[in-house]
Amino acid sequence: MKTKRGKHKKTNKYPLPILIILLVALIITLLFSLSYKTTNVIKGPHGNCVDSDKGINIIEKGKTSGGYVNEEDSCLSAISVKEGYCLNNKVYWKTENCPEKKVCKDGICIDSSQVSQEELSDEIHICTDTDTKKEFYTKGKVTTCNYNSVAGECELKIDSCINNDKLKEFFCISNSEQHNFSSESSTNYDCTSEGKVCNDGACIISGQAINDSTGNKNYTCLDIDGGLNYNVKGTLTERSTDEENQQRTDRCIIEGTIIKLQEFYCNENRIAYIYDDCPLNQTCISGACQ
Repeated sequence: MKTKRGKHKKTNKYPLPILIILLVALIITLLFSLSYKTTNVIKGPHGNCVDSDKGINIIEKGKTSGGYVNEEDSCLSAISVKEGYCLNNKVYWKTENCPEKKVCKDGICIDSSQVSQEELSDEIHICTDTDTKKEFYTKGKVTTCNYNSVAGECELKIDSCINNDKLKEFFCISNSEQHNFSSESSTNYDCTSEGKVCNDGACIISGQAINDSTGNKNYTCLDIDGGLNYNVKGTLTERSTDEENQQRTDRCIIEGTIIKLQEFYCNENRIAYIYDDCPLNQTCISGACQ
């Protein structure tokens, strides 16, 4: 006699509540893993910054590292340093010029007497001009500092009149093969070609006051933030004796990922400015470091 076998109900190996618990545990594990990776990732290309010479220090060679960056301070030229530093936990660089009579060697500024003549280029001249290159209508002065014969020796040349007709104009010329290097040159210019005369280092209309960028007896300058004041947004006003006025206001300049301050100030009663980074832990906002 055949007996009927009872049908057994097929059951899941894991009951539904257990599956839900396992699924929730898996999701929590994945979220924790992603959170861990996210919170420990280096933020940006230069994150987690460490600077061995503790900031902008041109007399000590430092190594700045962060993210995939690991670079030592280096010389950009015989008188300028590429200096790394940390700001907001990221790596930044700026160009720092060595003080007078010092040169850059192996990433630091040292006394030029410690560097042999063989190590100094024959073309090391740094030139500055108070008027703009070949500016025949403003009396200017050119300062050239020579770093090879007598280290750090500087020479001054001032625009002058050869006679009532001709001007000797000094100006700076750049050396494109070397960073920040330039030297002095001069040219003779005939003021009478424009119906003018030469008077006290500038071509002018006879009887007119000259534009003077050397001692600036013809200009006054007022800076409401008192000069190089990075923490106060200032406006500078330059006035001349012929009532020609100019105004400039401090502002922020974006260079790639870096925000620099353009700080205006008075230099010998004329408008001057500098581009610079804000101090550590500050950034440029609305024309001031905050």
